[in-house]
Formats: sequence, C-alpha cells, structure tokens
Amino acid sequence: MLNRDWFHANTKPYIEVEMSYSQFAEAITSMNVGDGVPVTLRRLDGRMIEDCPQFDKRQEFEKEFEKEMQKIGKSLRVLTEQAESLLSEKKPPTKADKEAILKGIKMLQQEIESNVPFIQSSFNEQMDKTVLEAKGEVEGFVMHKVISTGLEGLQKEMKMLGNIKEN
Repeated sequence: MLNRDWFHANTKPYIEVEMSYSQFAEAITSMNVGDGVPVTLRRLDGRMIEDCPQFDKRQEFEKEFEKEMQKIGKSLRVLTEQAESLLSEKKPPTKADKEAILKGIKMLQQEIESNVPFIQSSFNEQMDKTVLEAKGEVEGFVMHKVISTGLEGLQKEMKMLGNIKEN
C-alpha cells in the first residue's frame, strides 16, 4: 500500500520477563558467559504465568543439616548397639565383627570430618551470595531513585530558568 512495506510486530508480545536492577546489570556486563542470568517469567504467548514459589535458603539449609545430623545420630545409635551386643557376649568378637565396627566408626568419622564441614561451607557461600544480592538490589534501587529525583529536579530548574528569561 502506498508503495511501501509496512513492518510491525504483533499486538501482543510473545514473552515478558521481569529483572531486578542487579540481574539487569549482571546480564549486560556478562553476556555470553556461563548459564546466563535467571529472570522472572511474567507472560508467555500473551498468558500470565504464576509467580514462582518463594522459599527461604536459610530454612532449606537448616532442614538439610537437621536431616544430616539425624542420619549421623541414627548411624551412631546402630553402631553403639552393635558394639554393646558384641561386648556383652561371652565369646570374643570375630574378625568380621571387628571389621564391621571399625567400618562404622570410619564412616562416622568421614561424616563429621568431611561432610559436615562441606555443608557448613556451602551454607556460608549461599549466605554470602544472598547478602551480596540484597546489597545489589538496594544499591540499584537507591541509584534509580537518585537519578530519577535528579532528573525531576533538573527539569524544575530548567522550567525556572525558562521563566526567568521570559521576564
């Protein structure tokens, strides 16, 4: 029509995402690096998407740690019962009995010396990451407010200067 090609998008976008200030900053400063930046999907093919379920990382770690401690406690109880049973018998323990007890003790030692410290270090890493994300969000929000407030003030100043020149 009118000897022109008119290009236009559909009236509804295919996808709509939401990003925080720090997600946006990370996305533009680290393009094509790693797995990308997670975003919140709001619309897909014109339909609203349910909000993601929220969960507390600290509570998640606490539950996992409690479960791990219960597992260690149960293993220790079983090992103690085995040792008490063997020691209360009149006959001496067999080589297999001794090996089973030693194996159980070594497993508990590994849990306490390796696995529990790993859980602690993972917890600390996640808490550091959470604090860093929160700081980024606050800084981004404050910067946005400073810039928007500054622009509003600048517009007011320009209007006032325009009024002064006219008089």
